[in-house]
Amino acid sequence: MNTKDEACPNMFPSSVVESWMRENIYDFRKGDGTAYFVLYILIPVIITIVSLSELKDDGISVVYCYITILISALNSIYDGANRWKGNKKSVHNTKIFIILGANTFVAVYCVYVVMYILITKNLKCRFDWMLLAYFFSIAVSFADIIACFLKEMTLQNCVGRSGD
Repeated sequence: MNTKDEACPNMFPSSVVESWMRENIYDFRKGDGTAYFVLYILIPVIITIVSLSELKDDGISVVYCYITILISALNSIYDGANRWKGNKKSVHNTKIFIILGANTFVAVYCVYVVMYILITKNLKCRFDWMLLAYFFSIAVSFADIIACFLKEMTLQNCVGRSGD
């Protein structure tokens, strides 16, 4: 006898994991997820990698590089703030908080580097490993982007079960 429980083993026992999967920051819209991937992940990461790898040791080049990274982080902060859902506690808002926090950290670091170089004209103030904080934002958003596309491929009777 093939019951629902036998066909779908309990893969997500925790209600937290179920909420994480159910509360998609893109509301499972593939277009929104794709646009976010291109505009807030792909382009900023490529720009950051290319500009840091080709960076010359003059102050203006460094300032331009960090201004570009700052603009990308601020765009992501703006988008995340617009996705925030009211004053309620939810997994959705937790995801947005992680995105906002990581991008705010990157933005503050970029402002620090730009101001330090413009004021002191010293290029030795950089701690580029701090830009890795952006990967927290990427991890959260990329998981929801993948979920936008995988939702139609899941067995709907296995997702969202209660009482296991």
